[in-house]
Amino acid sequence: MKQKHIIQVETIKYQGAELPVLITLNSKSYLITEILKEETNTVFPGGGVGSKYTILINMKETAVYHDKHNLKWYAYIEGPDPETFKSKDDQLMDADDFRFLG
Repeated sequence: MKQKHIIQVETIKYQGAELPVLITLNSKSYLITEILKEETNTVFPGGGVGSKYTILINMKETAVYHDKHNLKWYAYIEGPDPETFKSKDDQLMDADDFRFLG
């Protein structure tokens, strides 16, 4: 079962919208290469309301959520907590390493 975890997301303001550009996990930053879709006023699976962004990171499609009430960013993760997740050989993660983001 996937659980809701707070994640750190850097954003930019563009044409009046706040868009995610960078996710940081375990002191490593990963560039969001593309925002595929934005859904506003979405009810999150684990509770909360805000925006859902379907994004690409290292050619892997995943989703992040921005709660409009507490202004925090979330990902729904199955498996290891992002604070304890380690990448192979401490290298830049590839698409398979992002399988826990959903």
